[in-house]
Amino acid sequence: MHSIIHKLYILASAICFSIPAFTQQVPTVPYQSIPALSLEVSTRQTSVIIFPTAIKSIDRGNGNIITKTVKEIGNVLKVKAATDSFQCTNMHVFTADGNIYSFEVSYRISPAYLTLDLTGRQQPYSGYGRFSSARLNEAQIESYAELISQFAPVHHRPHSKWKGLTRIESTGIYQSKGILFFQFRLLNASAVPYEIDFARSYVRDKKRPKRSSITEKEITPVHQKYTPSEVAPCHISVILLAFDRFTIADNKYFIVEVFEKNGDRYLSCKLKGRDILKALSPTLSESNIRSLPQP
Repeated sequence: MHSIIHKLYILASAICFSIPAFTQQVPTVPYQSIPALSLEVSTRQTSVIIFPTAIKSIDRGNGNIITKTVKEIGNVLKVKAATDSFQCTNMHVFTADGNIYSFEVSYRISPAYLTLDLTGRQQPYSGYGRFSSARLNEAQIESYAELISQFAPVHHRPHSKWKGLTRIESTGIYQSKGILFFQFRLLNASAVPYEIDFARSYVRDKKRPKRSSITEKEITPVHQKYTPSEVAPCHISVILLAFDRFTIADNKYFIVEVFEKNGDRYLSCKLKGRDILKALSPTLSESNIRSLPQP
């Protein structure tokens, strides 16, 4: 009995003394430092920065610098000094492709340069970083939409009724990182071109209770693409709509409507909840994967 207790004591001591030795061997993960780009600003002149994709957010070190985006363009930022002189400060710009740009901003009466073009820079480079997200960013959504619009149909229903020898049909539903992609085809079997004006999408109850109105909840796509927007006679157009991921109950429809410009050929396609739940993951080739913006 004494021998057994002695052996257990030796085993416990060995475990206790081995724990510190084990923890000392765990490597630490170093953080990544992003060197800042130098930017000179003045109260007399405006500095302009051109980014590869649209600007989503700007963080200024203090109020001594003034920033303004050009709404008509989206990827251009104007920067100016608010005072005649100030100590060096910083600025971070977040763009739609998931990148972070770091700047060290200083005052100078006459800046050495007034326009900074970042569209031609290749990563990695000074002032560049990335932030991660479980959801596809805008640049990735646009790239996925371009690829999925070229996929062959995996089914041809549900579809709308024929109206003026035209109809739309659901040909594929795909999902990736929080985004649903709906692929439709618009078939024009008439002798008159069909020009797509706009598409509308919403969720509606299948049945309307007596003495009550129909409840509709509009769902706005985060991206839409028509290839082409004008459908020639006896031709087909691919419609690609991307949404933030959603599901619907069994007693509801997801309805997509397409309207003709200067025409009355209005097309409506109803999808059920189980149609959405069958969404596929897009199958991408190696060349397609390389062409997508990386997370």
